[in-house]
Amino acid sequence: MYQKIITGIFLLLCTCTDLKSHCIYRRAAAAAAVLAAAGHLVLKDTGIMNCLLSLLPGAGCLMISLATREQLGYGDSLVIAICGFSLGMEQVMGLLMTGFFLAALWAVGLCVFRRADRGKEIPLMPFLSAAFLIQICVNFGE
Repeated sequence: MYQKIITGIFLLLCTCTDLKSHCIYRRAAAAAAVLAAAGHLVLKDTGIMNCLLSLLPGAGCLMISLATREQLGYGDSLVIAICGFSLGMEQVMGLLMTGFFLAALWAVGLCVFRRADRGKEIPLMPFLSAAFLIQICVNFGE
């Protein structure tokens, strides 16, 4: 539960800054990473190997950021890595797939209603936050 609270607050903060200034603050990312690591150390809920493996989706997104000249921003990749570290591989993959799906629906809607063309940039953080809320609601009883 601790990790989900930290992740939720972090995603909310990142959504606000992404919408306002199109950036992710490194200090907030560092604080979230430290709090997630402290939670893992205190609660002893996962092993070091699982923590390292849960960073792979963020590392994959960073490679995509590099290959596409930051079409997926470096800050977005950093947030995904921290969410993976905090939540684990399975939950971050669900978060990513749902977030990307929601972003794709939004982008298609913008194009269909001629509000934007294919080249328009949209922030990813609101969709990851929405995906996190969906994940929380779906897994509420667990």
